[in-house]
This record gives sequence, C-alpha cells and structure tokens, in this order.
Amino acid sequence: MDAMQVLAHRTAMGYRESLGEALPGAPRRPSQDRSRVRVRLAHSLRWTADRLDPACRTA
Repeated sequence: MDAMQVLAHRTAMGYRESLGEALPGAPRRPSQDRSRVRVRLAHSLRWTADRLDPACRTA
C-alpha cells in the first residue's frame, strides 16, 4: 500500500488523531492550512478511486 491508501484506510477505521500518528515518519509539507490539505487529499483519493473503478475506465 502506498501512503495515500494507508491514510485512507486508517481514517476509515477511525484512526484520526493526526497525520503524524497515521503515517509515522512520512514526509509532509509543514504548516499548510488544513482545509487546503483536506481538499488535496479528497481530490487525490477521488482521482485514485475513479482510476480503479472499472465502470469509469474508457474502452
């Protein structure tokens, strides 16, 4: 699993204390606005889900 999958899984399982606790030792950008981070994460997860969904794939 890559870092985004781990974070998505742990968030879904209720592991929400902090990014540092969810992904210990992972590189991250310091002092960004949380709303920007959430938007970027949501966009990345949606993009990944769309790519993995067979119904969304073009023939």
